[in-house]
Amino acid sequence: MRIYNKEIIKKIKEIREFIYITLAEHQDYSKYALRYTFHIFFTNFPNKTLGSASINKSNAIIYLDYSLLSDETMLKNVVKHELAHILSDVEGHSERFRSICRELGTDEEFCFSKLKRAKTASDKIKKLLALSS
Repeated sequence: MRIYNKEIIKKIKEIREFIYITLAEHQDYSKYALRYTFHIFFTNFPNKTLGSASINKSNAIIYLDYSLLSDETMLKNVVKHELAHILSDVEGHSERFRSICRELGTDEEFCFSKLKRAKTASDKIKKLLALSS
């Protein structure tokens, strides 16, 4: 069971609404709003992953890294990237996946697999502390 504070709960609701609006804006994909219940979770990925998506029967699950909370533009692009995985029904970053990313209005750099998150202030401090030891 995950426990989130009020701000995270509010952000999850906003993201879910953003997903349904995005789907409604694209007639080819609007049926997915009825097909799936979207579940959003925040986590700390151990590597530099920003998000992941999976489908389990009628549930579409999107995991997002907490670091995205500090950058709304990046957050929306990662959500669209993960949504494209769900819509393309393909693992990986095929041409079909990239095409759907573009249709959803995802910034081009987010249509590929290896976008690394920017180093946060916390990451920089940890690196400096490690160097000073």
